[in-house]
Amino acid sequence: MKKTTAQKNGLIILLLLSMISAISAQNNMVRSLGKIEGGFGGFGFAYEARVGKQVTIDLSTGLSGRYEIYNNTLEYVIANGESILPAVYISANPRFYYNLNSRVRKGKRTENNSGNYFGARVKLVPHLKLPNPGALVNVHWGLQRSFGKSHKWLFNTHGGMGYAGNIGKGGSKGMIYPSVDAKFAYILF
Repeated sequence: MKKTTAQKNGLIILLLLSMISAISAQNNMVRSLGKIEGGFGGFGFAYEARVGKQVTIDLSTGLSGRYEIYNNTLEYVIANGESILPAVYISANPRFYYNLNSRVRKGKRTENNSGNYFGARVKLVPHLKLPNPGALVNVHWGLQRSFGKSHKWLFNTHGGMGYAGNIGKGGSKGMIYPSVDAKFAYILF
């Protein structure tokens, strides 16, 4: 069965429209994500809210070890000799994804906020047995990549510099520390 010129042109237009649609879907930049995550810094729930074309704020809460900050020392304590010592954390991490357009031009994926970013994180870790909760603030460079057949999995890592201190009366002097983190997440919505 021979195709007419109109049918061929229609097929070409349909193909072009689907390609434009695929490119614009990639070009929507960042989107909001609800996810469960776990890594060196703890396990919890995070909501990465879109606040601009290339800007998100990652809000998270969960369980982690506690931070003991004293005498220019920062210790991450998960357990002592007698018991496991979990602490609840809350964190806010604004991110600017700076290379999304470049990734699209190179044919790389940007779905689920796959890209490189600059961020600043504030993490509070109160602990019931300690009078002063720990506070960590850092600036960092990071990357996030989606993977797996369904692209529902994320890998995120960052490195930078931070300041850690105790909040409250009688808190010890804080300290500057290298900030390194790596975690995996599963996208819920």
